[in-house]
Amino acid sequence: MLREVREETGYAARILRFCGLAEDICLDPTQRDAAPDYTHRVLHLFLVEPITDEPGLAAELDLNQLRSEWFPLDRVAGLPLRPIGIAPYVAQMIRSDAPVYIPTFYS
Repeated sequence: MLREVREETGYAARILRFCGLAEDICLDPTQRDAAPDYTHRVLHLFLVEPITDEPGLAAELDLNQLRSEWFPLDRVAGLPLRPIGIAPYVAQMIRSDAPVYIPTFYS
């Protein structure tokens, strides 16, 4: 997990806790043909924080990822996060004492 954070964001981080689970299913036949490994994903969501102020270089980006940025938690609900529709659940996951199951997203 921490290796993935470093590869995709450039930040060294520490895991604070597991906070949610979501499923993302792509229904677009063109996208399914182009990237079959990304058409049905189970997302394990963790609350992490950077342990350094300065990022390193991201080694690789996920499909359709433009960049990575850290934001204050109070701004997350208004961000264009992927999968589309997940942003409103972020505050709920962070406030909850237990992991949150998020309904399936279809794109």
